[in-house]
Amino acid sequence: MKSPILLVDDDPSFCQFVRIGLQEDYLITISHDLKGLFAFLEKARFDILLLDVGLGEENGIESIRNINSKYNNLDIIMVSGYKDPGKI
Repeated sequence: MKSPILLVDDDPSFCQFVRIGLQEDYLITISHDLKGLFAFLEKARFDILLLDVGLGEENGIESIRNINSKYNNLDIIMVSGYKDPGKI
């Protein structure tokens, strides 16, 4: 059985890249914003959340506390397309 992963990123190309790379071993669900993230978390269980640092106007880092308060068994891995670590 494939482990379920929720990927939240506002870049469709990156999402497709991750899906192609991981789909053989994982069941990938994609959301492009925080609203979708919480909608998916209400409906299903995920082993891992791949969460973008910057989601357009939204901020993945600031949402972690809210996510952890409701889904404390969810492992979160932050991802970013920023080349400059100072922007994170």
